[in-house]
Amino acid sequence: MKNEGFEISNRYLKILLTIGVFLVFTYIIYVQIFRSTRIDSKEDSLIYVLNEEYHGIVSYKDYDKNNHNNPTLYFKDSTEVTINGEFWSQIKIGDSLEKKKGETIITVYRNNMKFTLENTDIINSLNE
Repeated sequence: MKNEGFEISNRYLKILLTIGVFLVFTYIIYVQIFRSTRIDSKEDSLIYVLNEEYHGIVSYKDYDKNNHNNPTLYFKDSTEVTINGEFWSQIKIGDSLEKKKGETIITVYRNNMKFTLENTDIINSLNE
């Protein structure tokens, strides 16, 4: 018995190279699209948070069904604020909130207590 070895015809070699090149290009495009999307998403979120400005006393908490069920706070002056879900359980009815334009921190006043909620940590954890 003679061992002929493993041979690939030119036709199969061309098919394998075409598939390989296609997979490499697909991977490069996939990485570039999703990497830039993640960066844009973080930048857009940061810009949105920095442009927000509100203050008031929370009179009601609910999920806004007209806005993708986002957690929403309703202030006594009828202002509505969409809040990050990470902060939802930390804010109570009766809390006084203050968010200054150009800052990422929400200051919460409750009875004789004051604490802050930092949006930057949440934004930085997006799509990691």
